[in-house]
Amino acid sequence: MHSNRWYAVGAPLAVSLLCAGTTAHAQTPSVPTWELSRTPVTVIADDGTEATQWRRLAGAVRLTNGDVLIADMGAGVRRFAADGRFVKVELRQGNGPLELPNLSALVAWGSGAVATTGNEYVTLGVPAPAKGGFSTGGGPPTGSIDAVFLDGSLLELRARWFQLAPPTRVVRDTATLVVRSAAGRVDTITRAANTTGLVLASSSLSRGIGYGVIDGAPKMLVTGRDSVVWFGSTDQPQLQRVSIRGGQALTPQRVALALPAGPWSEPRRAAWAAFAVDSAQRPDTKVIAEAVWKREWLPAVAPRFRALVSDVRGGVWVERYPDRPTSPSVWLALDATGRAVGQVTVPRRARLLHVDAGHVVLAERDDDDVERVAVYALRRR
Repeated sequence: MHSNRWYAVGAPLAVSLLCAGTTAHAQTPSVPTWELSRTPVTVIADDGTEATQWRRLAGAVRLTNGDVLIADMGAGVRRFAADGRFVKVELRQGNGPLELPNLSALVAWGSGAVATTGNEYVTLGVPAPAKGGFSTGGGPPTGSIDAVFLDGSLLELRARWFQLAPPTRVVRDTATLVVRSAAGRVDTITRAANTTGLVLASSSLSRGIGYGVIDGAPKMLVTGRDSVVWFGSTDQPQLQRVSIRGGQALTPQRVALALPAGPWSEPRRAAWAAFAVDSAQRPDTKVIAEAVWKREWLPAVAPRFRALVSDVRGGVWVERYPDRPTSPSVWLALDATGRAVGQVTVPRRARLLHVDAGHVVLAERDDDDVERVAVYALRRR
């Protein structure tokens, strides 16, 4: 379904650039509004067949020919044509040469895509698909592959392990972000506070104890593509950008985000709590959802941003933390220098999965509240 109508919405945002630890106070009072097509150019929705149904959407990437790869944590990766028609299974579950046992993500890789697990990956949509990764030494993975770079190096997030035990408590684990070269050399980018979580001891849980991420509290977000990494903590007014060359991280560039940090007012907290509980699929997850949105576990101020998605040519898109879970999603686009170059508002509830030069891929809810993948044309100004 094609359309030559466009919509353009969004509120001005601002950024300033910090280089080598100093602030360049060049505020950007107004950011150009970028436009999405009013209707999607590609829609992949549940048509009753197995190919268009997924248990948990792990990612989607639009290829240069218009085909879309969709990753399902329970079934691998499927390819769809630009008209939404199922083409073939691109990647299956398993341990074969071009299979993965536990798919966790699908992200852009050059002109194609890469599917990852904790320590393995497979490149897709390229002339010579390949499998790679590293050995975990026979034990459990120490982290996850967050990106695969064009030189064959890997971005790995190593989270600190902690043991679940009563009493109920809030923990913020630490993580080390490293680049692993194709030769196996490891270069540390940073060690930082990672996810804020709640260890919950409750008789309402099937095992008496559980763990839930406190989404309204600070967490570190990471995105990587081609040869660039962006990362930052959601409670901080800045990001860091790191270029990767020859499997090594160069000096980080810090970019300040003039994004507001609004308070966790009671109406705002209650709206997010109700949404989380309503979205829970199982009794245990409902109990945890109720717990992690209690006032006592939240900071006074909400996060500044909620998500990061890598853009082409070394840029990044930053999602402003919404006021309500049903609020339109406002994204600020930064170029490789950290300059704000555009803003886009997604009017319906959706997750941004992929950005290329002229399109965005969204996981959105249709009128029946069923998740679908939709590709919209993007007009940059």
